[in-house]
Order: sequence, then structure tokens, then C-alpha cells
Amino acid sequence: MTRYIYTSFLILFSIISNAQWTEYNTSNSQLPNNTVRCIAFDHDSTAWVGTDFGLVKIKNGMFTVYNTANSGIPDDAIRCITVDSLNRKWIGTFLGGFTVYNDTVWENYSTSSSPLPDDQVKDIQFDANRTVWLATTGGLVSIDSSLVWKISVQFSSPLQSSNIARIYIDPTDNLKIVGTVNGGLSLVDDTSITTYTISNSGIADNSLYDIDVDAAGNYWMASPANGIVVKTNGFGWTNFSPFNSGISTPSLTCLEFDDEEKLWIGSIDSGLIVKDGLVFKSWNTTNSPMLDNYVECLSFAPDGKLWMGTYSAGLYVVDTAALFTNINSFEPQHFSVYPVPAVDQVWIRINSTNFIYEITDALGNIIETKKIKGSSDPINVSTYVPGIYFVRINTGDGWLSQKLIKK
Repeated sequence: MTRYIYTSFLILFSIISNAQWTEYNTSNSQLPNNTVRCIAFDHDSTAWVGTDFGLVKIKNGMFTVYNTANSGIPDDAIRCITVDSLNRKWIGTFLGGFTVYNDTVWENYSTSSSPLPDDQVKDIQFDANRTVWLATTGGLVSIDSSLVWKISVQFSSPLQSSNIARIYIDPTDNLKIVGTVNGGLSLVDDTSITTYTISNSGIADNSLYDIDVDAAGNYWMASPANGIVVKTNGFGWTNFSPFNSGISTPSLTCLEFDDEEKLWIGSIDSGLIVKDGLVFKSWNTTNSPMLDNYVECLSFAPDGKLWMGTYSAGLYVVDTAALFTNINSFEPQHFSVYPVPAVDQVWIRINSTNFIYEITDALGNIIETKKIKGSSDPINVSTYVPGIYFVRINTGDGWLSQKLIKK
């Protein structure tokens, strides 16, 4: 289906900002919703922002909002935006399939009008052969330059899940690096699919929400339950979690390298994190202007600033160069939980008598929280279901985590 846009509106806005942070939300701008799912930049550095209530174009301090009421976009809930070599915007939605917008015409594809296996499209990428690759909840889709569709799904291919989360295409060899939900990592070339899961490899999690590749060719992936998963270039697997590193949470959503090879990471519960060498540092609601610790997406603009979408607090533009001079570090400190494994009770050992602790399950759900003043009483875990948990503490300088195993 093709429709022309009939109306759009450009509205000047006021913003909240300081030296490092600029904030856009429904109160201080024309952002239509404070849930920001995705961000992309076109050839003239115009920002395109996907929210749950429409697509937003931000250019020269002005907003244009596209929704189903004023344009040909098929769904207001946006899940991904990718710009092709012709400056067309490929936009994936939650319930309406995907659309291709050339700044005049919307060309829509859905399960009712195309071979698309599912109307939720979470990522769109293009390979060196001009093939379009789509991540859907119904399978991995490719559309070649002759408009031939191919759909790979669980049970009829080596894929271990049809719920595809992210696609990264390696420019060095055109390999498709595919992250799934509960199906591990799949590497797709012109003739085969190779899948890695917990059962057949050293991968630390079967769900992978985002992927980037460093200068050495290592694959870095954001896991929702076990931190950063790394497939090293020829040397196996590595994992960074609160159990074995200074990262503040295992619950990650997205990641992206900057030009200096610092890894910037979005989390479900600990805000914005950076890995600089072996040191992890973080900004969240306790030490920055952030009003929400749930980071949905990250994207570096052509000017080098980091654009960050949150689940409930809108959009932040961060000057990371200025920000890096005033941060809290999450290097390992004197904090432990014992005994591990635990049966009935655990204690927190820390050089502080004034702190807040939280206990979360492996998915980041908070089981209990308490503020401690003075010596810490034992924590009763006798009613916990056996499994892996995390104890997180905050002494006022930021959050630290340790792993807790309940027998």
C-alpha cells in the first residue's frame, strides 16, 4: 500500500539542558510520548526518533511528528529505523509490519500485503549485495535485489528461535550476526546458518538484544540477564557480569562503540554504563539528570554526541567528551555477600554502615529492598526459589552488585 503524507507540523520547543545533558520529553518539547524505542540519523544529520505514539523528525530545532492520523505510516508504535543509501527511512513497527519512507511516499509491507511472517519488525539492515534483512518475531527475513523473499524460522532451519532481536552485518565479510530471544546467536552467510547456544558453546545467555563489533573483529552483545556476551575473534567466548567484573547490572538492552573504542551500554535498571578498558562507569538517577534508569536505545550522532532513549523519561542528548570528566566508577570495591551458595540467610559485608540494598532475580526484577543504618541484619532468603539472584548496594556513590546463589 502506498499513501502520501497530507499534513505535518513543525513546532519550536524549549529544552532542559546543562553542560553535558540535553533532555527532551513531552513537557518541554513536541515529543509525542516519553517511551523512545529507537534513533537514527539520515544523510543531512536529521534525527529520526521512534516512540510508542509516532515517528519524530528533529531538524534544526524543529519537530515533525508522523502518526497514523496525519500520514501513511501503518502503526504509531515504532520499533526500529534504518536509513539506506538513497536516504530512505525503513521503519519497523510493533503491529503494522514495516514501511519505506522517501520523504514523500510511504510504502507499507505487512502480513496481509506481503510474505512478511509477523507484523512486529524489530530491526532492518542492508548487506553488501543490496539484500534487506529484517528481524521479526516470526523469523529472519531477507529480500534480495530481485525482490525474492526468504524466511528462516525455528524447526525448519538451524535457527533455535524465530524471535529475532537484532541483526549486525559485518562489513568485512558480509556475515550476518543475528541475536535472538531464547535462541542464542546465529551467524548467517550465503549458504549456511551456524547457531551458538548455551548447550553447544561458551555463550553466557541465549537472549541477545543488541550487537556491535570492535576494531579487532570481536562480537559484543547485550544480554538481558547475564551482562555483556563476547564472541572473540578465534578465541572462544568472554562474559562481563556483576559476578566477574565491575559492571553494575546483568540486565542490558543495547550497546555501541564510540570512535575511541569505549563501549557505551544501556541497561534495564542501572542507567547508562560505559566500559573504558577494564573499568565500568555509570550514570543513573542518583548521579545525573536522568529520570529513568531504563535505557531503551543508544545512537551516536554525526557530531559525536550520544542520543539515548528511555522507557519513561523521553530522550537525552549526551556530550560524552564533557561527561567523561565527572563520573562515578564501578571498579571492584570491598563488598561481599556470604555464604554463597545460601540456604536460609545471607549477610552483606561492606565498609559502610549506611547503604541501600536490593535483591533482584536474574532478569532484574526486584525481590526486596531495604535501607540500612548501622550494622546489617542477616537477610532471610529461605523462601526464595532456588536459582541465581543479585544483591545490589548503594552507599550514595552509585550501585554495586554481587551474585547470590540460593540452594
